[in-house]
Amino acid sequence: MIDSLLWLLLGTASLPFVILIVLLDIALCVTIVFLERKNPTVAIAWVLVFAVFPVLGFIVYMFFGRHLYGARIFSKKTEADVVYKNIAREQLAEWLEDHENSLDAEGFENTAALLLNLDNSIFSDNNDVEIYTDGDMKFSSMREAILSAKHHIHIEYFIIRDDELGREIVSLLAKKAAEGVEVRAIFDAAGTFRIRKKKFFGSICKAGGDVRIFSL
Repeated sequence: MIDSLLWLLLGTASLPFVILIVLLDIALCVTIVFLERKNPTVAIAWVLVFAVFPVLGFIVYMFFGRHLYGARIFSKKTEADVVYKNIAREQLAEWLEDHENSLDAEGFENTAALLLNLDNSIFSDNNDVEIYTDGDMKFSSMREAILSAKHHIHIEYFIIRDDELGREIVSLLAKKAAEGVEVRAIFDAAGTFRIRKKKFFGSICKAGGDVRIFSL
């Protein structure tokens, strides 16, 4: 009834405005199907709402639906942030009690304490960091690291392309996954938007690896 009244009111409005509402409904349907691809029941429910109540459904979604999606996207991050914050508080308290025997940061203890206090950046040791200023050298070392892995490979990357280098990296990761090495990779959605992800990363997943695409 409410939607019928709204349509009646819209009937007196300009045609471009009505077309805009319909196009927004269609766009939202496509977006929801994509966002809820792992929860088809929810996706179908929203699509039916837009189909039966195009105007009212759009209004309801704008006020409630997007907040639900936002909360879902960031819920896991919030939980992780709480964990890291608690660890940071504990490490900072230990450092305040004993400057000499905590935060063995090879002369950068004050910097580590500052990061703990301001950014909840937890301190970890037994790390090995290499800085590369040459792309060829970096990818050569990456190939070596992948091929020499015996237990696991955890890789996080922003951009990977469907080119010779990208296909080689994927092939190497699939090879190690087939050998029984735990392969876990995460790539940014914006950095991989040009590739067909299921096809491109399929060999890794079929071999037992795990590939995730991160997107806000």
